[in-house]
Amino acid sequence: MILRKLLALGKSSRSRTKPRRPVRRAWELERLEDRCLPASCFSRILTIEHTDLAFDYANSAWDAAVEIGNTFPTTQHPPEQTLLWVDPQAQLSQPAGPQWSFLGAGPGNPVWILPQSQDSRLLYLGGAAEDTPAGTFARYFESDPRVGASFAWIKWSLRAVRGPGHFALYQTNFDGSPLVWMSTADGIGTDDVTFIPEQGHAHFNWAFSRRGFYEIDLQASAFLNDGLMTPTASPVVTFYFAVDPVLQVTSLVPTATGFVARLNRPFEPGVLNLYDDSITGLGPADVTLVGPSGREVRGSLVIEGINCVRFVRTGGVLEPGGYTATLRSAADGFKTTSLGTPSMLDGNGDGTPGDPFVRSFTITPAATVTMGVPDVARGPGQPVNVPAMASGLPLQLRDGSGITAIALTLRYDPALLNISGVSRGPALPATAQLNFTNTPGRLVLSITSSAAPLAGPLDLVLLSAQVPAGAAYTAKQVLDIDSLQLNNGTVPALDDDGIHVVGYPGDTTGNGGYTSLDAVRALRVAVGLDAGFGAYQLADPMIVADISGNSAVSSADAIRILQEVVGINRPEIPPLPAGPPPIVPGGPDPLLRFPVRLWGRRGRSIVVPLTLDTSEGLQAADLAISYDSRRLRLLEVRRGGLTGDFDLFQTNVDQRTGTLRVALGRTVGPITGRGSGSVLWLRFRIRDHAPPGQALINLRRGVGMILTNLNEGGLTLTPTPDDAAGDALDGVITVAPTRSRRRPPHWTDGSTTLTNAVPGRER
Repeated sequence: MILRKLLALGKSSRSRTKPRRPVRRAWELERLEDRCLPASCFSRILTIEHTDLAFDYANSAWDAAVEIGNTFPTTQHPPEQTLLWVDPQAQLSQPAGPQWSFLGAGPGNPVWILPQSQDSRLLYLGGAAEDTPAGTFARYFESDPRVGASFAWIKWSLRAVRGPGHFALYQTNFDGSPLVWMSTADGIGTDDVTFIPEQGHAHFNWAFSRRGFYEIDLQASAFLNDGLMTPTASPVVTFYFAVDPVLQVTSLVPTATGFVARLNRPFEPGVLNLYDDSITGLGPADVTLVGPSGREVRGSLVIEGINCVRFVRTGGVLEPGGYTATLRSAADGFKTTSLGTPSMLDGNGDGTPGDPFVRSFTITPAATVTMGVPDVARGPGQPVNVPAMASGLPLQLRDGSGITAIALTLRYDPALLNISGVSRGPALPATAQLNFTNTPGRLVLSITSSAAPLAGPLDLVLLSAQVPAGAAYTAKQVLDIDSLQLNNGTVPALDDDGIHVVGYPGDTTGNGGYTSLDAVRALRVAVGLDAGFGAYQLADPMIVADISGNSAVSSADAIRILQEVVGINRPEIPPLPAGPPPIVPGGPDPLLRFPVRLWGRRGRSIVVPLTLDTSEGLQAADLAISYDSRRLRLLEVRRGGLTGDFDLFQTNVDQRTGTLRVALGRTVGPITGRGSGSVLWLRFRIRDHAPPGQALINLRRGVGMILTNLNEGGLTLTPTPDDAAGDALDGVITVAPTRSRRRPPHWTDGSTTLTNAVPGRER
C-alpha cells in the first residue's frame, strides 16, 4: 500500500499510537430517528467487494464517491446512495492493554472490525485518490508524527460520527501494534485525520464498538500546485455503515402528500401490502397514515432504493392537522432475513425486534398555492392522456392567483414513462413564456406571465407521454414535483406529487387484458368486500379502477369495465396496444436487459452491465450473449453487484463470432433483499478501426446448448429473450466518429434503478 510505504519513512522512533492533542470536542450519540436524512435512498449495498472511499479533485472541483474494484475502470456510486455493510463475522474482542483503548468497547468486549488485509468474508475497505490528475496538489512535508514524509498529501479529517457506539480508523504496524488515525473514544479533535497521497490508495482497519447504523462525516483538504499553495477543501461528505443492525427506521420525513421513511438496512418488499383481497390474503396493511379526523389516509406506497418507502396520498396534499404514521413489524410485514442477523422491525429502537414504528407529525396551515400532477394508471404501449378522451398529461396550478413566474422540476422513472414533448395548456395566456429542458427522468420547466398573471385551477402545460413497451407491469412510480418556486419563491407553494401505476385502467386482476373477472374484482372493492387488488397490493385501487373519474371505485366503474370486455367501447378506457402486450410482471418475474444509450470512442474501453430489476430468489443464471465483433472486443467478464458472492462462475467466449456463454451459481442458497442491480459486468474495447454507428449486444435465447434462463426457468423472464437483434432487452453502444465532440461517455438506459455499474466510463 502506497501510504504504508511512505509512512514507514519516519516512524522508527515515533509513537505507535495516535498522539493526543488538546483541541477536542465531546462526542455524543445523536438520535438518528430525530434527524432529517438526505432524500435519496440507498440503491446499493456493498458486502464483500474491494471498495474505496474516494475523494478526488479534477476540473477545479472536489468529487466524493464509493468506488468498487481494484482495476480500471472502477465503478462509482454516490455516498448518499450506498450502504457499507459490516458483517457479523467482523466481530472480535477488544484486546487488553491501554494501547487498544481507542476502540472504545472495553477490554474483552465485542468490537466489529473491517480489516486492512483482505478477508473474503468481509468488505475490503480503503481510501483512494486515484482519479486526481498527477500534479494537481503541491508537494510538502507533513509534520504529523504519524507521517513525517514529503508528498502531495490529501488530508482526510473526521468531522462527526453519529451512531450507537464509537468509531476508529487505524492501521496495524509491522509489530502488530495499532497506528491510530481517528477515534471517537475520547472525542473528535484536529488530530482525527489521515493522509492519502495524490493518485494514491491505502487500506485501513475500520472499527465500531457497537452494532447499529452509523453515519461518518469526512472532509478532504489539500494545497493546490499553483505556485501559491492555495488551500482547498471538499464539502463534508457522509458515508453510511450498517454494523449488523436489527431492522430500524432511521428517519421519517413528512412531505406535502405523505412521508418518506428510511430504514437502516434492506428489507423484504415483496411481503408488504397496503390493501388486501380475499384471493391473495395478504393480511393487515403494513403502512398506515391516520389523519386529523382519525380516519386512515388513502394512498399508495412506493419502494425507493433498497431501504426506503414513500407514502403518497391519493388525490391531493395533506390537510393541516396532526398525523400518525405506523410501519408494521411482522413476519409478513417489515422484516429482513438477509445479510447477517435476521430481524423483524425494531420499531421503538430498544434493540429487540417485533414492535411497530410509530411516529406523529403535524402539518401546519399556511397560505399556499398547490401545483400538482394527476394520479394515473396506464400500461405498456399506451399514451398517457388524462382523462383518456383528452390529450396529454397535465401539470396543474390547482389554486391561487397573481402568479407571474413558475419554476419546477418533474422527476420520473424513464423505464416506466417516456416524455417526448411539452405543449401549452389551452388556457395558458398567449403572452406567457414557456421554457423547458427534458432529459430522461428529469423535466425542468419555467413559465413567466407578467402581462397576464395566472390563477388556478389551470392546466399550465400538457406533457406528451407514453409508457414504454417494456415497462414492468404493475410497477409504480412517483411523479415527483421538485424545486417548486412561485414568483421567485415569494409565494409559498406545495407540490402535489402523482402516482403512476403501470397497468391498463380497469385491469384489476393484473393480467394485461380485460375479462369479466376484472369487473367482479372492481365490484367487490366498491361494496367493501375487498380493500384492494392483490395484483397492486401497494397501490390505491382507485387509481386502477376509477373509470368514471369521480375519485371512488363504484358499481358504475364495474359496469364500464364489463362493457369494455364484451366489446362496447368505453371512451374512458384507452384502447389496448395492438398485439399481445409485452408484460413484465412486477414481483417474481424479473426483467433482464442491457442498457441502450452507451457512447464510446475507438480505442477506449467501456463497461456494460447486464441488469436485473428483481433479484429475489435468484440462485443460478445461464446466459447466452452475442456482440458486434466488428466493433467490439470483449476484454473481461465479471460477476455483477448482485452476483458478487456466486461461487460458481464459468464463461466461454468466442471472439471470432462474438458470442459469450456464462453460467453462475450460488451454492449457499438463493439471494434475498438485494433488489435490482447487475448480474454481469462486461468490459469491451472499441476496436481502433471500428466503423461509427451502433454496436449491438444481444441477449439471446440461446447459443449452442445454453439457453438464457434464471433458476432453470424457475424465474420466468418476461419479455423472453430471443435471437432477434435490437429488441427491448438488447444493449447498444454508439461508436462516436473520431472527431466527435460528444462528451463520452454519458449514458442512460431509461432505468433509475440500475446502480451496480457505471457503463460508458472510459480509461
